[in-house]
Amino acid sequence: FSTDYQWVKNYILLKHLVRQEDPLLTVTSSVNHGSCSALNAQVSYNTKIGVWEPHVDISLTRTFLNIFQNDGSVISNQRPFMRFSSYQYFTLPKEWMPYVSFVCNNSGYLYEGQVKAAVSMDIGVTKYFMEKSLFLRLSLNNIFATKERIVLYDDNYEFCRMRFRDNREVTLLFRYTFRNIKKYKGENIAAEEIRRL
Repeated sequence: FSTDYQWVKNYILLKHLVRQEDPLLTVTSSVNHGSCSALNAQVSYNTKIGVWEPHVDISLTRTFLNIFQNDGSVISNQRPFMRFSSYQYFTLPKEWMPYVSFVCNNSGYLYEGQVKAAVSMDIGVTKYFMEKSLFLRLSLNNIFATKERIVLYDDNYEFCRMRFRDNREVTLLFRYTFRNIKKYKGENIAAEEIRRL
């Protein structure tokens, strides 16, 4: 378990001014907001039960910053941003290791924006061959095709940003590690010459 408190003096916000004569054009500038603070907490746990090895992590961030809506009012009762991640490994005979990765977050406020709820999952399996010289990994990433969404608020606009990294894919990785050559245990020519002299 860990926790910390952050306080930033002269916190900088990006201010976007929408031009009335051309609404599709915005002017961005940096604005000194005064100060911003945040309380962070994190709990992590891992153990091993037979072939199962779970890793769990829960984090929470509560931001203390006034966020204004486009009507000039302050958003009250800002929900903290929470993130849950779980990594499950299974150590099977003959060095087979399936795994499942699961990450989700709530729709919570993080500094000047609201991060929308999201769920993502990866699955895969790894295997060593040839006395661990050859490594194989078969993985299926971003099964749910998760999109990252955040809404930024200001007193004259509301901006929704969506980012979708098209990483839903199946990958097959082969990696071979060359072993170190055994050192020569004999004597070199220089040592023989020195002994002769």
